[in-house]
Amino acid sequence: MNARRKLTQALEKLYRNVNRKGILNFLITSRPYVHLQREFQIFKNASPTIHLSGEDGVEVDRIEKEINIVIQKRVEETGAKLQLEEHKQLFLRNEILLIPDRTYLWVTFIFDVIETSLSYTNKKVQGSIKSVPRTVSEAYERILSQSLDENKARRLLHIVVGAARPLAVKEMSIALAINLDCREYANLDLEPEARFATTVRNLCGLFVTIVDSNIYFLHQTAKVFLVPTLALTAFSPAIGNSITATGTRSADNQDDHNGNERDSCWKQTLLPVESNRILLEICMSYLLLDIFEQEVKDFYQQSIFIDLSIQ
Repeated sequence: MNARRKLTQALEKLYRNVNRKGILNFLITSRPYVHLQREFQIFKNASPTIHLSGEDGVEVDRIEKEINIVIQKRVEETGAKLQLEEHKQLFLRNEILLIPDRTYLWVTFIFDVIETSLSYTNKKVQGSIKSVPRTVSEAYERILSQSLDENKARRLLHIVVGAARPLAVKEMSIALAINLDCREYANLDLEPEARFATTVRNLCGLFVTIVDSNIYFLHQTAKVFLVPTLALTAFSPAIGNSITATGTRSADNQDDHNGNERDSCWKQTLLPVESNRILLEICMSYLLLDIFEQEVKDFYQQSIFIDLSIQ
């Protein structure tokens, strides 16, 4: 919130400066929250702006067409992976297109379910599509419930939530392996980076993704799902995001209460104070390793994880 306010204030100051030279254009994306629209209203009044809404009929249709293109491409890729005949691929595409209000997140999830199935038949495809969660919260809950090690997955997610920047795969490997009792770097039970990337996938499924060897949440709603706001923690039950055609609507007017909500094992269970405690212990443990007994100049440039540990 503070970062957004600083951004809008900086832009406001820039565009109010009548003596500024040069032309600088910004492309800003956001969710259609009222408070965000109000913050940017001053630019619409004072400077030439173009507002592209993702909620009007024209944009919804465009996004739906784009999603259909993605579906066609994913069907072809899945067909190649599973060695599906052309009529099988056509059946898969048609079954997916029958589902209304498709989103990129939903498409990602359904193809992951299909590609990880032990076998492929038309009935199993229909069953998989029908069983895919229809809300963001249900989808995230399903993904994390399939973790091969819930405790380790929870620790990894605490780290992603609490870290000041995305961790590299090698850094995360160290973070999960280290503890306060460890004093020698050589004794850390570390997996090779390539293998650990697979471990991350087995722990968290599609919930996190690896881009350029850094670990991120699959979607910005993932952190919202995991971390309770102060108001929700203190006063009210959790409210989740709904999957819609544009993927831009959220908990503002989409209630996710249902019977499964009470059985949630993950939703809004990562308290920031716990995430910070875990990161603190990791950083302290790292700084107490034997590699830091040498001169600072000898290890600073070559040591990973050091910037997070000394902050």
